[in-house]
Amino acid sequence: MTTVASRFEQLLDRLARHVGKPAAIAPLTPEGLQLRRIIYDAGRAYAGVQRAEHAALASTLHELADPLPRVVVSLRDEANREQLLVMLGAPAPVGPMTWPERDRPAVERADARRRSLLRELETVAGALPPTPTVPRHRPSRTKGLRAAVEVLVDGFEHMSGERFSQLWHRGDAYRDGGDGRREKLPATRGTQFVRDAMQLIDPQRLGDLPGVTRAIVEVRGARR
Repeated sequence: MTTVASRFEQLLDRLARHVGKPAAIAPLTPEGLQLRRIIYDAGRAYAGVQRAEHAALASTLHELADPLPRVVVSLRDEANREQLLVMLGAPAPVGPMTWPERDRPAVERADARRRSLLRELETVAGALPPTPTVPRHRPSRTKGLRAAVEVLVDGFEHMSGERFSQLWHRGDAYRDGGDGRREKLPATRGTQFVRDAMQLIDPQRLGDLPGVTRAIVEVRGARR
């Protein structure tokens, strides 16, 4: 029975071959640790972007930007102070803002809570994110994938000593013994390295790899 650990070791062997190293790199050698680090960093980059994008989409704090300052103004209004103190633990006064001496400690505690509450609300109001703007274009679906692939491309070039090439070819049709999907498959050691690693990180995104690697190579080519 194949275990997760054995599948991971098989992946390391494949990645080692793609960068021109012995197929059986010992796990704790510098090269074995380097391969593990590349996979870890790529996975962390991918997950980090995914989490950030999800948090940005899920957050509703910006909706407080309009009402919260008005709430603070209302709570600071002297006309509301007595009721607010009672809400925060002061006993009901015997007259307008008048308490017996025995109630003074409770009133002072309530007033301290009131001042603290106002300070905290003002801090929150000053730190609220702006209202998100409606994007002019559809948000990128490949931002996280690109972050991961950038790490993998750097790792491949560092370990292999060769420049990453992003060539792909179409898979075989049924009549040629293939699965008929005609998906784009890696045609270089670099694209094989990236695809095998992404098979572990998120196999659902393999179809996006040709476009992402092409974009990365084009940008890097313009810089060189």
